Parts: sequence; structure tokens; C-alpha cells
Amino acid sequence: MRARWPEVLLVLGAAAAFVLLVDAFTGETAPLWDGKWYFELAQEGYAGTRMAPFLYRPGMPFLARGLAAASALDLETSYELVGRVAAALTLVLAYAGARTLQASRSHASFVALVVGLTYHHVRFPLFFWSLVDVSGYALLMLSFWLLWRGWTMRAGAVAAAGLLFKEMLLIPWCVALAEGLRSARRARSRWRWAELAAVAALGLALFVVPRLALRVDHTQQWIDPLHKPETLARLWEAPTSFARCSTLVSACLVYWMPTLLLLTPARLRLLARELRPHARALTIYAGLLLLLAMYGGDNIAVFVSYSIAAQVLVLVQLARVGGLARWELLGTLACLFFFQHFHRQIPDPSTEREAYLVFYGLGDPATNARRLLQAAGWLAAMGAARWLVDRKRERAAQ
Repeated sequence: MRARWPEVLLVLGAAAAFVLLVDAFTGETAPLWDGKWYFELAQEGYAGTRMAPFLYRPGMPFLARGLAAASALDLETSYELVGRVAAALTLVLAYAGARTLQASRSHASFVALVVGLTYHHVRFPLFFWSLVDVSGYALLMLSFWLLWRGWTMRAGAVAAAGLLFKEMLLIPWCVALAEGLRSARRARSRWRWAELAAVAALGLALFVVPRLALRVDHTQQWIDPLHKPETLARLWEAPTSFARCSTLVSACLVYWMPTLLLLTPARLRLLARELRPHARALTIYAGLLLLLAMYGGDNIAVFVSYSIAAQVLVLVQLARVGGLARWELLGTLACLFFFQHFHRQIPDPSTEREAYLVFYGLGDPATNARRLLQAAGWLAAMGAARWLVDRKRERAAQ
């Protein structure tokens, strides 16, 4: 463990430097839309307007509120600081997760850079600092890092606590419960069953009790059977909506661009073999993610971005068995940089609402199609480059 401290310190410093560098070239916007309610929760606690579902996610707003109360920082600075620390920790945990999955240092660094260049995880939270997803990413990655280390019930406890930050932490909580159940059956230990019951009860309490106990003044929850029963119609309307389904498919393809850029038919076969030990966890992960994305609300691209841990796992296995060339890794990072518009300023939604909504090109079928065409162009470019390199290698062999 002592031998790893230089690596730990280097990764912490690199993650902090990356976040600060991106921050230096990224503007910010005032609390708007969902962010307005989160920041009001940080300002006034539950004494303010109780708007569902935001009041069920007090974790990050109350952390910022506590930091401001305990320091000389104002609330906005405290909120931004919590977000920046969470973004850096997400990168650190992506690296740590990759190393736990037996990735080399260079491949773990590549995985962390993919996470950093995916705009949801660093750049967007720096810009729209009043949202809480950045803390959700960090807690989700922490939960899966613990799972990959074999600390199943610790992972479940972290995920359960994370339900106060974002409902997407249901994913690692359910995965931990499934793994814990299998372990308890094998061990036949009362202590294992007691641990499992405690983690299950904690998650249920933190998810269910706030929704039943807290007074709600207004609701913006997409499906809210308690305060807006008519929204239950969306249970069957959502899967039959072409616009919604096309956005979900587009968001998945766009988010998984780094993996798609590196895949070939041969690598896909190898990858399927390497992922077999993780099949149960990935099935639960994918099922819950798609369910929550379909019924969670309008920000489908953000919901899909919670597949961060699954993509870390897939990229690590791909790097281990796929024989990835250095130029492919660098090419993927370059494609991601331009595809995610890191070279352009994010439009300010307070003054350029339409430009902001189409900046990443997901929403209606037309903008989805345009974004998919952009993705197809990058995939074609990578495929052409791989073909040229292979031809050159064949000629050299002759």
C-alpha cells in the first residue's frame, strides 16, 4: 500500500488540475430550471418552497449549506466548491476503478480521460453548477469501486446514502443487494444475512420515507402518483413516443461513442467473453438505467450518463484483451474532444435558450438525427484510419 502513495497523490493532483483547467475555459450560468430549486433548497432548507422531486435530493444542497455555515465562504462559492471536488473525485474513482479491474496505469489514465472529456461529468457541471448530478456520479463510481474490490455491503451502504443525492444510486444499491444475496446464500452466515437486511432497510428507508413524510407544495416530478395521479398515464405513453424513444437511443449511442470508436468484430467477441463474470451486474445495471431514463423525466441524456461505471468496466476489458494501439487511444480522445464540443463555448441558456438546447443535439427527432450523423462521421473516420494502418502493416509484412 505504501508503494502506491506516489500514484495516489499523482492521480489526485492530475484530477484537480484537469478540473481547474476545464473550469478556466468554461463559463457558468446562474441557477435555472432544476438548478433553481436545488439552490433554493441550499439557501432556505425545507423552510422554502417544497418542490418535488428536488426536495428528495437534499444531499448536495445541504453539503454546500453546511460548508458555508462552517467557513467564511458564501453559499454560491461553497456550492461550486462541492461540485468541483465531486468532479475531481469522479475522475479519481474512474482511475481507481480501472486499476482495481487490473488495467495498467496508461489504460487507467485513458479511461479517466474519457470520463473527463464526456461533457456530463466535468464540463457541464462546472457550467451548470447548481445541478446535483456531479455528486451522483462520484457516489455511483465510489459504490462500484467498492463492489469491484469485493466490499459488497459497503458499496450497498454508500449507494443507499447516495439516494439522498440522486435516485440513480438505485442502480449500485440493487447490484450490491443482488451480489450480497448470492454471497449470503453461499456462506450460510447469519451475519451476512443481517448485513444484507440492514443495507436493504437503509436504502428503502432513505428512498421511501422522504417521499411519504415530507410535505410537498408543488411537483415537477415526471411521474408522481402521490401528488399528480394523472401523470401515471406516462407509464404507457412514454414507450410509445417515437420522440422519446429516439432520444433515448441517440443518448445511448452518443454516450457510448468512446467504446464504439474502439470496437471491431474481433474485439466484440473477446469483450463478450471477458464480460461474462459481470453478466448479472450488467443486466441489472442496464435494466434499471433504461427504466429510470425512460420514466425519469425529460433530461434523458443526463440519465444515460449514469452508465459511467458500465463504460469504465467495458473500456478496461477492451483495453486488456483488445490489443489497442496507442494511436487508437489518442484518436479516441481527440474525437471525443471535438465531438463533445470542448473547443466551443456553451451557450448561456439565460440569453441563448434555443442555442443552448440544441448545443449537444438531443431532444427532437431532427436534432437527434443530426447528432447521430455527426457520430457516424467520427466512427467512419476512425474505421478508415484503422483500415489504412492495417494496410500499411500488411505491406510492411510483405
